[in-house]
Amino acid sequence: EDLPPILQKNPSLLTSQSTMHGYPSLKEAVFEYEKRLIEEALQNTRTIGDAAEMLGTYREYISRKIKEYKIDLAKFKQESY
Repeated sequence: EDLPPILQKNPSLLTSQSTMHGYPSLKEAVFEYEKRLIEEALQNTRTIGDAAEMLGTYREYISRKIKEYKIDLAKFKQESY
């Protein structure tokens, strides 16, 4: 394919906010990457606090990002959340 390797590996980065060169805007790329990291941490831990510790940040920060990114905690099926 003609896409740069980063976009081949992460097609979700291609959005309507892509720059004229086909790359996502920095803001959009950071949003998608941070959201994915938080979701992976939630998948691999039992609590928001544990996810925050795994990511080297505070529970309050992760809680705020969960709301901002509209992450559905129910899909992680963890009773501790």
